[in-house]
Amino acid sequence: MENTYALVKEAICALLKNGAQLEAAPFQIFCAPDAFEAATALPLALQIPAEFLAQRLAVFDHAKPQTLYGVKLVEQVFQSEGRLCFSLTDAFFNAAVRETNALTPLPTLSPRVEGRAEYALSRMLMLARKGGDGCEKEARRMVWSALGILERLDDHKALKIRLTLATEHALSFGESLPLTERMELYGKSGQACACAARCIAQALTALGSMN
Repeated sequence: MENTYALVKEAICALLKNGAQLEAAPFQIFCAPDAFEAATALPLALQIPAEFLAQRLAVFDHAKPQTLYGVKLVEQVFQSEGRLCFSLTDAFFNAAVRETNALTPLPTLSPRVEGRAEYALSRMLMLARKGGDGCEKEARRMVWSALGILERLDDHKALKIRLTLATEHALSFGESLPLTERMELYGKSGQACACAARCIAQALTALGSMN
């Protein structure tokens, strides 16, 4: 499976270089399922106003969009506490879900469901039977936290942290919505849940091989 976070970080580094003449390394880009999907503290390190850089990058990206998976990557660039923050497009999330699902078969569930991660996998596999061909906005945090697993498959401690985060997002997915809206969301999120299931299964397999 592709390391989606790594691909996004490389693309954002390219955007920073082309749009603001800033040299950034992937380790300087932070990805998280927050009010944004990626951020960098580079403006603080260089003592450049982040608001100025955000405006400059937004203008450049509008004229010459940075792409990934053949679609526009960045929806919005903004500053928060001196950092540059990037929210990603719906088109990117739809493409990331399709790419991830195309690379590996859907996992099967063990007859014994013992922990929260296994239960989250079971829930995602159940919802993966639903319809839908992309990633609804309400599913973005769940999908983004699950994709974060693929960046840490070779680091036991970091992988457990990523799996815990993805598990909680998978278990809480849609639960805050009224029943009718929740069922409507689930009916459109089959592929998003299949993506999360694949990532969670990868983490469980990797952790099992490390023990």
